[in-house]
Amino acid sequence: EMESSPEEAARLNLQLGAQYLQRGDLNLARDKLTKAIEQDPKLVGAHLTLALVYERAREMEKASRHYREAVRLAPEAAPFHTILGQLLDDTGRTEEAVAAYDTALELQPNMLGAHEGAIRLHEKAGDLKAMEAAITRAEEAIGKPHPVVMLYRGKLLFRTGEDRQAIEM
Repeated sequence: EMESSPEEAARLNLQLGAQYLQRGDLNLARDKLTKAIEQDPKLVGAHLTLALVYERAREMEKASRHYREAVRLAPEAAPFHTILGQLLDDTGRTEEAVAAYDTALELQPNMLGAHEGAIRLHEKAGDLKAMEAAITRAEEAIGKPHPVVMLYRGKLLFRTGEDRQAIEM
């Protein structure tokens, strides 16, 4: 019988962990994914999937740790920065979330999820100036009218009392 490498074993445990997560079995998913990371600490997918498991289990500190590790292992992956930004925003770490979204947008200027995250974050904080700057940045980067961005532009116009202009959009 052939001996499988730790990397192969790690990939198998990642697949199993992902399947358990889909079935909603968080404990088995966590066990398999933790094992995958022990076998191959550089397996980005295992860190991302384990972060999802912890997020579902509302263990945000652990989720954050594994998202950060995924970002560290794959710093060029804009979606990972966006996901980390969402988690940081959800846990009230606004400044860190802004930084994560900014990094995502430096890597991939037209990434809608990062634009939306940044806009929503400023809206939540009630910082309408920053919200407007983020909307304008999104409009310029995406280049064509996007329904999500237009929705936030409309919300901004209402919040700044320019109701007539919002209705005419």
